[in-house]
Formats: sequence, structure tokens, C-alpha cells
Amino acid sequence: MAFNRSVRTYVFGMTLLAVGLLVVASRLDRPVVAYWALFSLVLVGGLLEVSLTHYRTGGISGSLVFVFHLATGLVLGGMWGALAAGFVQATAQAFRWTSPIKALFNTSERVVSVALTFCVYSWLGGHHPPTFLLPTVGASPVALETALKEIVIFLASVAVYFVANSIAVNTAVTLASERPFWSTWRSNTAWVLG
Repeated sequence: MAFNRSVRTYVFGMTLLAVGLLVVASRLDRPVVAYWALFSLVLVGGLLEVSLTHYRTGGISGSLVFVFHLATGLVLGGMWGALAAGFVQATAQAFRWTSPIKALFNTSERVVSVALTFCVYSWLGGHHPPTFLLPTVGASPVALETALKEIVIFLASVAVYFVANSIAVNTAVTLASERPFWSTWRSNTAWVLG
């Protein structure tokens, strides 16, 4: 990937956006951090990050690490989810000896995707963790309407995650390759949809 001036400017902007979204996410409601859960999720995220799947026409790879991103943000809140995703990505980039600008972009992009997802989740009225995941020992069960509402809020937020991730990555590839955005999106993302 070529790192021309527009790519470097974009990476700088993405890094600023990541920091800004972390600040916003830190001001939203979040549960008390369970450090054992955080450590366990980061360990699973690291394993998922290093288990890449390569697309058959070369160059493109993906992983199931999004499961870790969404689980961590859902259980621990947007700030801890974004920090954990950024930490796992930065560690994986260092392990792979990725160039500093690419590592900075990949880490910032993950922080942006997760923080934005769970900011939207919070703004839509989601809880960390959702009430239907909390133990109900000695309490009344969660109403079906409440559970369905929280599931719909989560699914809407998941759509934000995938759209933000796709736009961020395809914009970087577009700037580096100097190809049209939609052409890049079709070759890099449309295959995921089948």
C-alpha cells in the first residue's frame, strides 16, 4: 500500500477521531470493570486476531475478531471495548512487524468502529450488559418486550460497526490506490455479502 500525503492525512484524522470518540465513550454510562472479564476477552480477541482467513483472490484477509469487539463493548461498555480492541490490534500489528503508519491506521480504525458502535448503542438506550444477560436469582424474569428492545438496539449498533469499519478501510485503500471508492468497495467488501 502506498502511503502518499492524502493517506497520511487520513490516518492522522482517523487517529484524532479515535481519541475524540474515546473521550465521548468515557463519559457515557458503563458498568464497573471486571478486570478478569477484560483480561479473558482480550486473550480471546488476541487469538481471534492472529487467526486470519485469507480471501481466495489474494491480498485481502479477515478474521472473526469482530465477535470480540462486539462482546467486549456490550459487556464492558464502549470505552473499555474500544481500548481493548485498540490494544489487541496494536499488539497484533507489532507482532506482524507492520509499518508504523499502517499499524496506527489499523489501531485507530478499530477504536473508531467499536467506540462509535457503543456510543450509538448507549444513545439508543442500550445497557451494559443488557438486562436480559444479568442473573435473575431471586428477581422477576426479564419481560420479552424489554429483551427484544435491547436486541434490536444491539443489532442496529452492529450495523453501525460494520458500516464504519467498511467505510474507514475502503477510504484508506481508495486514497492509497487512487481508485474510485465504489470500485474499491466492490472488490474489498461486496464479496462478504455473497
